[in-house]
Formats: sequence, C-alpha cells, structure tokens
Amino acid sequence: YKSVNEAAKRTFGFSMESLEDQWRYYLQKKYSNIIDNNVLPESKYQQLTEHNPEESNANWDPVFSPDGTQILYYSDKSYTLGIYKRSTLGLYKPKKIVTSGYTEKYEGFHYLKSSLSYFPDSERFAFVAKTSKGDDIVISQVKNGKEIERITLDFNSIFEIDVSPDGKKIILVGLKDAQSDLYIYNLETKTISRITNDYFDDRYPRWSPDGGQIVFSSQRFITESYAQEDEHLIFSNLYYNIFTYDLGTNTVIAITNASYDHQYPTWTKDQQTIVYSAYRDSVSNIFVYDFKEEAIAQLTNIFSGTFSPCVSEDNTEMVFSSFYKMGWDLYLYSNPLDSLDYIEYQKPQTIKDNPFDEVFHLNEFKRFYRLREKLVTKKSRLTSEYFFMKDSLESKPDFREDKEPEVGKYKLKFTPDFLFGGLAYTTGYGVTAQVYVALSDILGNHHINIMADANKSLSESDIVLNYYYIKKRIDYGAGIFNLVDDYYYFNYWIDEHGYIYDGLKKDRSTGVNTLVSYPLDKFNRIDLYNNLFYNKIEWYYWYDNDWHVLDQYTKDAWVYAPSLFYTHDTALWGITGPIKGSRLMAGVQKSFGSHNDYLNFYGDFRKYVALNRKYQLAGMLNVGFSTGLDKQEFIMGGYYNLRGYLNKEYLGNNIAVGSLEFRYPFIEELKIGFPLPIWIRSIRGAIFADVGKVWDTYDEFKNTHDNPIRVGYGIGTRMNLGYFILKFDWAWKSTKGFESSPSFYFSLDAEF
Repeated sequence: YKSVNEAAKRTFGFSMESLEDQWRYYLQKKYSNIIDNNVLPESKYQQLTEHNPEESNANWDPVFSPDGTQILYYSDKSYTLGIYKRSTLGLYKPKKIVTSGYTEKYEGFHYLKSSLSYFPDSERFAFVAKTSKGDDIVISQVKNGKEIERITLDFNSIFEIDVSPDGKKIILVGLKDAQSDLYIYNLETKTISRITNDYFDDRYPRWSPDGGQIVFSSQRFITESYAQEDEHLIFSNLYYNIFTYDLGTNTVIAITNASYDHQYPTWTKDQQTIVYSAYRDSVSNIFVYDFKEEAIAQLTNIFSGTFSPCVSEDNTEMVFSSFYKMGWDLYLYSNPLDSLDYIEYQKPQTIKDNPFDEVFHLNEFKRFYRLREKLVTKKSRLTSEYFFMKDSLESKPDFREDKEPEVGKYKLKFTPDFLFGGLAYTTGYGVTAQVYVALSDILGNHHINIMADANKSLSESDIVLNYYYIKKRIDYGAGIFNLVDDYYYFNYWIDEHGYIYDGLKKDRSTGVNTLVSYPLDKFNRIDLYNNLFYNKIEWYYWYDNDWHVLDQYTKDAWVYAPSLFYTHDTALWGITGPIKGSRLMAGVQKSFGSHNDYLNFYGDFRKYVALNRKYQLAGMLNVGFSTGLDKQEFIMGGYYNLRGYLNKEYLGNNIAVGSLEFRYPFIEELKIGFPLPIWIRSIRGAIFADVGKVWDTYDEFKNTHDNPIRVGYGIGTRMNLGYFILKFDWAWKSTKGFESSPSFYFSLDAEF
C-alpha cells in the first residue's frame, strides 16, 4: 500500500483516524465512569453533517418541516453563521438560504440562544436576526430565504421563538429591563401579550400541537423551601427544569424537578410526550416524559452531549445536535420512541406564585466584602490539649470587625493597554526607533494613543498624540501631530552649467486635529476630520556630500483642511490578514489656506474571496485625484502600492493602483532543533501582481509610450509570531522579469 491510511481502509474498512478514535474511545470507556455506559455519536446514530477545519465547526438547532421533507439548521460553514436547509430524502445538497455578518439587517444570530420555526405550510419559517438597531423577528421563504416580513418589537433582545400550529401567533423570549419573560405576538392584530412576569430566566418555549399550552425551560422555584448550600453562591441551587403554561387557566405546571439543568423541550405530535435534553450524570442527553404513564425514559447515551432535539410529526425520526471532536454536528435517530424502558417519575406539580424577593431575601445576602478566613492562632506541635481538657477561659475570641468599604465617585485613571517599541528597518527609510503606547480608563470610555518614531531630531520625527472619547455611539477625538515626509529624486536638478544633482523634497506639517465618528451600523461609519496645521515645504539638492536648501523654492502656510470619509468593512480576518469580505474607504478633503489650495478625492476598495479556509484571493484598487491651485502629489512605487520599484519612484497629481494576491499555506509546520529549538506553524505564502499609473494631465494619462502602466510581481511569505506579523516579499519589475535583481521587502504588519 502507498500509505498507512490506505492500508487501514483495506484491512479494517475505515481510516487510520477512525481507528485511532475507536482506540481512544475504548480506553476512555475502560477507565472512565462517565463513558462506561455511553457511546460515540457516530457509532449509533446517522451523522448528517461533518464539521472540519476546512468548512465548519458548528451545526446546531435543527428543526423538521411539518411535511417531514426538509431540515433547517444553523451552521458556520461559510465562515459566518447562516441558516441552511437540507433534504431528508437526499434530493439536493445542503444549501445556505440566509447569510449573516455582512449587512446591518443581518449582523448575526444569538449563538446557542436562537431557534428556527416552520409555519404550517412548510413554505415559510421564522427566526431572530440581530440588526444594527436591535433584534428583529424575520419571516422568510424556505425556498430561497427571501425575506417576507420583518417584525420589530420593543425589547433589548429576542431569543428563542416558535410559530403556533395555526400559524397566527409566535411565542418568544423577550429580554427587557434585565428580565426575560415569555410573550405572544399576534401576527394578525400586530399586538403582543405578556405570559410570564418575574425575575426567573425562561427559555426554549414551544407550542403544544393543539395550541393550548406552552412548554418551556425555566429556573423558577418548584417548592417554597430554598436551602442555600454555599454562602459564596447566592443562586447556586437554581436549575433549569421543564414547565408547561396553560393558556386557558394561566397556570404553570412543573414537569421535572431535579438538581440539574433541563433544556430544549419539544412536544410530540400526539401531545402525550415531551422530549428534552438534561444534564443527568453531568452529561447532556435526550430524555422523554410520558404524561399518561408519568414516567421518563432516556433516548440517547452519548458521552459528549446531545442538544436541541426535534421529532418529526410522525414520530419516526429525531434529529439533534451533538458536540464531539471540538465541533457540533447533526445526527438522525430513527424510531426514537420505540422499545423504551420507562422509569416511574413524579407527578406534574402546579406551581404557586413564589415571589423572587420573598424567597431569596436578598438583604440577607448583601455583602460588599470578601468572606474573612477563620482566625487561627499559632500553636506548638505538642500542647497540653493532648493530655488535659481545654480551658474555655483561655480561648481567644475573634474581635475583628467586618467593615463595609466606602464607595466613592468614579475617578478617571489611565492604565496601559498596549506598548510596542523597538528598532525597525525599511528599504526606503533606513533605521528608525518607533514606539506606540495605548492607554485607557477602566471603563474603556477614554483612550489615549501615542505614536512616535525618532529620526535625527525632534523636528524631523513623526509624533502623534490622540485622545478619544467613545462612551456614546458617536466617538469624538482630538490630537496634535508633527509629520515629516521626505521625497527623494535622482538626477533631478540641472544648474545653469548643465550639472545634474539629486533632489530632496521635505514636507513638514505641525498642527492639531479633531475627529467625529458616527457608526451607521456594525459595518459602516462616517468620519469627519478637521485639521489645522502649519505646512512648510523645502527643496534640497545634493552637493559636496551634503544637502543644501534651495531658499527660492521654500513655501510655508497655515492650512485648514477638513475631510469627510465613508468606511465600509465586512472583512473576516485570518492569522495574517483578511480572508473574506470587503473593505471600502472613500473620502474628500478640501484645504483652505494661503498658497495652499487643493481638493483631494480618495478611494480604496479591497475584496477577499475565500476559496476555502486555506486558500484565498485578495484584490485591492486604490485611486486618488487632486485639483486646485496647489495640487497634492500622490506617490507610487515601493512596498505599499507597487512592489518591485523604488520607494516613491513616481509622483503625480492622480493615481490608480491595483493589486491581486493569491494566498496559500506555504509551510504547515517547521521545527528546528539546533542551534535553537524553534517551532513555527502556519507559514503562509503569497503570489502577487501590482499594476499602477500616476499622471498630472489627461494627455499624460493617454500617453502610454512615455508614461506606461507599471507592473510588478513577485512572491512572499507571512508568519504570525503572536505580537506581530512578519512578512517577506520579493518583487520584480515587468520590464526585465526575473532576469533583474528582485526588490526585497520585509515588514511587521498584516496583509492588506
């Protein structure tokens, strides 16, 4: 055989990985009491989904359609959570019908606190979507996920929902004023009514088949007696049990009463049994309660836990989710209610109204300080207590007092969040010393960022100090800055004698700025910048091993330059950079000042296409246009926009640069034993091509002979070293290809 895995398949009928799993399970079952009577989920039940690092880690909350032909469920197969449908008859492959994580109407779903519910016609379903303004109930088509109706209610959050058997009402868990209760929304009258009103947490409501009762899970009391076992944990005796609510009599009945959690209750079609999951023996498995027999039976015995069961209307199939091998998968159990061993259980109990504050007496639990340890005095190893009775007069009472600490007003105090510094080297700028410090208060409402790099002198260094106030939805910022940019020109100056000199343009700006940032939603925002600064531009020429200033070309001015930017960002990040989604920044800047008049337009669009979790395509398009009496110059060439060329090799009042990268795993794991033990994982590679052009006038743009489109291409590697991402790139110019010497770049930042 060519491999051990192939030999295992031919010999045992399954892969080497499966053989290892069975061997591990055998050992766990032999030496663990919990696993002793339990099984692997795949060994007894039909596995419907298979999570793996390449596709998905979570598949849960399945629900059968009323006609039994389809299953809806949540999955993160495409990086973000989505709603999928699959055929129970195998007529088509699983298909995503609702996507989240990219728009303000579908920011996401409540992880493990959501539910899907069909309408009786099996053509529509309802779910809860997180939006930029809160949670909405959405009704969509099963066929393609197209939204039919969106319901916005006055809640802080909406969790599990369920559509009534007649399709006219929706039961939901609504969170409002730090209290979760059950509510019923009438789809015809557009009104909502409250079912429960207490401090207890209610979850997983489901309609009975006749529409007269609601089964749910709750932490409410079953009896009035309440014994606090541990004074450190006020609510340590609260567990989720199964209850029903009778809509006709407004009574709550306890179905279970045990000191472990019961969750995900659901009715069977005949309304004679309730199926639910419970953490008996510390592992969640699925049980069934029979009203007629007043008994329970265990349906599953999986040692890794089972959750969110759903039984088909004909009781022939049950689908559930199970956690195994660091991920969630769906499993199918045929004829789950046949040949069960029922155990007699308690009778359902009608619950009295036990007010929360009357049972707990929170004033008795009020404690603002840590529980002190028992006073212990030092004793010698051998005392008279070994031979004589202890004299009570010699006991030492504990006279220490419990003092409640003083609660004062909040005082603003900054502490460091992030500190980074060191020496850096880039091909164009040489060696510089850099430091970045981020400070914030304990509530995270105030932030201070300090960025600086030392270069020759203080006036020649870049220094930025910004303060941000982010307590409200609108963020505010203010800061001061000193920014210095040097532009080198080779063979630039020609004097009256015909001598050629290298040139240097030094652009220094010192001033203040303010920022107002308004988030439209999770993915979009608008930023308004105001900059007031003193700008000085000096020209130098290289002569006699030194730079000499050309005073006649020196310009300085005070400039006020406001700018407005729109930002859109739905990018999902991997270990070295974005892997899926898109980013867009577009803005305009206008200057007002003497001898400094310009109007700039900016655009930066980036798109990421994930072929799978390891291979991606990334594209970037950057454009800029400047008009006015004092047009600004855009630079092209070097690491940031046209690799393979010198830094700032080309300048122009207009620019258009595009990049395309193919990103792939280069080295999965690298171990070095000598001279230093080094273990590096996930070294990624990239193949890229950059194309760009700068121009001043339209004639220059059309002139492809003297001002052609520049192209550079190359390869690179990326490594995430924890504190920073180390990147190496080798790039060539298109004019000479690989025959020329490559330009080499390294940096400590993420991929674009």
